[in-house]
Amino acid sequence: MKVDGKYQLLVVRARYLKTTLKLSKDIFQHAHTTFMEALSNNPNILPVKKSSRPRPNPEIQESAPFEAPEDEGETVEAIKEEKDENLKQVFKKIAAKVHPDKTLNDPWEEKSYKALLFEKARMYLEANDYCGIVEIAEELGIKPPSPTKKQIQMMKKTNRILEDEIDTIEESLVWGWYHAEGEEKETLMEKYIEHLRKNNTRP
Repeated sequence: MKVDGKYQLLVVRARYLKTTLKLSKDIFQHAHTTFMEALSNNPNILPVKKSSRPRPNPEIQESAPFEAPEDEGETVEAIKEEKDENLKQVFKKIAAKVHPDKTLNDPWEEKSYKALLFEKARMYLEANDYCGIVEIAEELGIKPPSPTKKQIQMMKKTNRILEDEIDTIEESLVWGWYHAEGEEKETLMEKYIEHLRKNNTRP
């Protein structure tokens, strides 16, 4: 497959993953709130020594992240590298259209929208996120240069990181409990309560 063909597939995949990750995070936040409410109302919770957070339990540690997952900004920071010339060229074209100095006379709504695009483009440049830069460029009618083989590899790496974040959320105990029914839901709750008892902690 030619580089341009791979690039198109990776861009489509990146957009899908970013949308899926955002939706998964929103669902996880609601699931976490619902889980903690159900836990606090569970009659099987016994008074135990208060602790700031439970000690790790190998049985559920990997499947029960009770803190909110990292946001997208932290994801792209993980793959920061030396700035790519192609990206810098595209960023300059984007900045020529949406830099705050270029929008002083625009209506407030348009100025705010362009400022947001500029900040997103700056973040993508810092992270060498070719997919992100391309999205902004296409939205502004700017044709980006074809990606290099190195950029293709970077795009694959970015997509793998997004996939891992989605998997972490969807493999969590909270996610499993939220989407379970009947006895399975009760079993998962009992499993976590038993974890609290063993570690002499409470939610």
